[in-house]
Amino acid sequence: MPANLTDAAFVASLTQYTSNVTLITKLAAAYGPDDTSLSGYNRARDLIGDVGFNCNALWTATAFSIPGHKLHRVIFNVGTAAHGSDRAYTWSTGGTVTTLAFPQLVVSQQEWVAEFVVAGNMRWPEWRVNGGTALWLNETGPAVGQDYLGWRKHVQRCTLLRDEIYEKGSSV
Repeated sequence: MPANLTDAAFVASLTQYTSNVTLITKLAAAYGPDDTSLSGYNRARDLIGDVGFNCNALWTATAFSIPGHKLHRVIFNVGTAAHGSDRAYTWSTGGTVTTLAFPQLVVSQQEWVAEFVVAGNMRWPEWRVNGGTALWLNETGPAVGQDYLGWRKHVQRCTLLRDEIYEKGSSV
């Protein structure tokens, strides 16, 4: 996917996957343009992220967010924060720690993971599907903060994907 993908090219690319004009219109609206020069790219990235990861995470979180089950959210926001990049900080030992961009984060991240594994102690509040707080892991270490990364937006987009694609299946 080219970084210079235009908004028009994003919408046109949807026709590669469906000829359903109503669905294309709904997807184009749900994944609307932003005010950046990478708007088309961001729209495509968001759609791919929702299909491949975000909606599954949301639906899993929703399934486990029932009375009697505590749910916690960790947002790993270090460097590019690519999916899975937190593994190096969680499991690094010895010499591999010094190869990481923020070696001091290894200690703090491993401390909270160990505290949870050994004692079941979570140092941050329970998370709710429609917002709330999360544990942010960034270059300065862990901190509890507002989860503002758009779960409400994901609920709307994932509902569209579920209703229009997953449940209708081949009619797309």
